[in-house]
Amino acid sequence: MFPKKYLTRKEVSEHLRVTTRTVDNYIRKGKIKAIKLDSIVRIEAKSVFRFINNNPVNCLWYLS
Repeated sequence: MFPKKYLTRKEVSEHLRVTTRTVDNYIRKGKIKAIKLDSIVRIEAKSVFRFINNNPVNCLWYLS
């Protein structure tokens, strides 16, 4: 589904069609797994895929 193993906050927000602030909230709540190195945040692509599969109501358009 994703060509890269890790994605930026912006890439995830574009995939999910939400703001980067919403992506930050998902990370903070533990819905999406992320790695922070100094000020750089990278999000695991498989975590985003799991999030999409576990939230079919919110992401139904994405899977079609």
